[in-house]
Amino acid sequence: MLASLGHQHPAVHVLEVLRDQLESSALNEPTMMVRVYSSLACMYVHIGLMTRAAEAARAALDLSPRVFDPESLAELHYNVAQLLLSELRFEEATRSFERAEYLYLQLDLRRELASARLARGYSLARSDHLEQAKTELQEAIEIFVGIGASDSAAHAFAELARIHRREGVMENAQALLERCISFLEPATPDNAAIRAWAHRQMALTLVATDRMGAEREVRAALALYHRVERHLEEAATMDELAELLAARGEGAPAFEIFRPGMKLLSHRLKPTP
Repeated sequence: MLASLGHQHPAVHVLEVLRDQLESSALNEPTMMVRVYSSLACMYVHIGLMTRAAEAARAALDLSPRVFDPESLAELHYNVAQLLLSELRFEEATRSFERAEYLYLQLDLRRELASARLARGYSLARSDHLEQAKTELQEAIEIFVGIGASDSAAHAFAELARIHRREGVMENAQALLERCISFLEPATPDNAAIRAWAHRQMALTLVATDRMGAEREVRAALALYHRVERHLEEAATMDELAELLAARGEGAPAFEIFRPGMKLLSHRLKPTP
């Protein structure tokens, strides 16, 4: 619950306390330990502690032969796949998402199944299996729309649009992104990041034919990232805007955008004393 509300560090602390209690007790609870370790692996990825994530994933996998609860095993495969994805091990991540998908299908857990399809589609696209990726994403969209999961549907629409853009089918990409943004109405702090990403994707579909339109989309993304303090994404988007302006021959405005973006990035990455 804490993690779903965005409080990732407190969630990690709660899980670590629970892990320590289980390890120090005489209880033989492999199912609970697998759930805790796999959740920790996923949370460590989210906060950038990759060594700890790998250790937690390995501990969960070592215990998995003693676990017979399919939902716990599905969660394990999904969370391990998230770690593999963060390490750019796309083929292995795809296989782990497929295992999670199979188990969620058997359990008829539709939201979890759709999330696994979305994640597997994302992974397939990054390893250039575009047709398979499109199938997974379309099936994820169908489920998300059916259960009213608008934000998740929007994410799947945006990812599918990215594939169509890569294939050069800009009209399809734009139509998908328009649907993505419509699913994110009204705008909220919770959906600002995916909404901003959709605007950036839209800019990429427009840049060859409508540079002014592309600039509007990038500026919309920039405003959203600034509003929710996503500083790394804000800096990257500033760089994209600077490139657009420079391509139009507006060197001075481009530099004025580029400079604060680099300052923001430098400040964000500066080590704490």
